[in-house]
Amino acid sequence: MQALLIIDMQNACFEGAKRFAADQVIKHINQLAWSFRQKQLPVIHIQHQDAADFLPNSHGWQFIPQICLEHTDLVIAKTCCDAFINTDLSLQLAKLKVEHIAICGCATDFCVDSTIKGSIAQGLASTVIADAHTTADRPHASAEQLIKHFNWNWPQLIAPNPPLVMSCAEAVALL
Repeated sequence: MQALLIIDMQNACFEGAKRFAADQVIKHINQLAWSFRQKQLPVIHIQHQDAADFLPNSHGWQFIPQICLEHTDLVIAKTCCDAFINTDLSLQLAKLKVEHIAICGCATDFCVDSTIKGSIAQGLASTVIADAHTTADRPHASAEQLIKHFNWNWPQLIAPNPPLVMSCAEAVALL
C-alpha cells in the first residue's frame, strides 16, 4: 500500500520566509491528498514541534489554512528534521501495511531531505513529488536552485531503494 506524507505545512514555515512557488506547491499537495483519499490511501501530515516557533497549540505550530486537512488524515508530531526519529511514524506505516510513501512539503533542504533519507533507512520505497515541495533562499543558493538540485540528487543516491522523483500529475496518474 502507498501513503502520502505531507511535511511541515505550518504557519511558522510560511510566515517567516518566502517559500519558492508556495501557491503551486500548496495546490499540488491538496491535489495529491484529494487523489490519495479518493483511492482510500492514507494521508499523513507531519507536524514539527519545539519550544520556539513551533510550540504546540501556538499559531506557528498550526497548519496553514490553505492545506486541506480531513478528519480521516493522520497527524504525527516530530521534533527532528527526519520524521522517523523519535516518532511512531514507522509503527503507523507498518500498522497500515504501507510499503511506499509519496513525500511532499516543506523544507526541501531540511525536513523533506532528512525524511527521504530516513525512509531509505527504514527500507521503504519512496517517491518525491518534484513540484510539491518548497524551501526558501539560503545564503549560498536560491530556493529554486536547491529544489532543482535535490530533485536531481535524490534518485542518484546509492541505496537499495533510491527515491523516484516525479511531478504531481505523474504521481496522480499512477494511483
